[in-house]
Amino acid sequence: MKQKEKQGKRQREKDGLRAECVTPTNYCLTRAIQLLNRQKAKAILEIDTPSDLDKAISVISRINKKITTLAQLL
Repeated sequence: MKQKEKQGKRQREKDGLRAECVTPTNYCLTRAIQLLNRQKAKAILEIDTPSDLDKAISVISRINKKITTLAQLL
């Protein structure tokens, strides 16, 4: 069992933030929150027009809900 956990951890490290965690460990949850925060930053940087602003607000709102859910699991 420990060998599989080590392999899973190595794979997550290789895949970086794209890895999907099978068990919600604090490490996985923290990395997922980091990814969501990067997506928020990207949405903010892509604002060029007022319609982009509305789109970014809705995207950030959805991301914040996901972050809140993940943070409750920590």
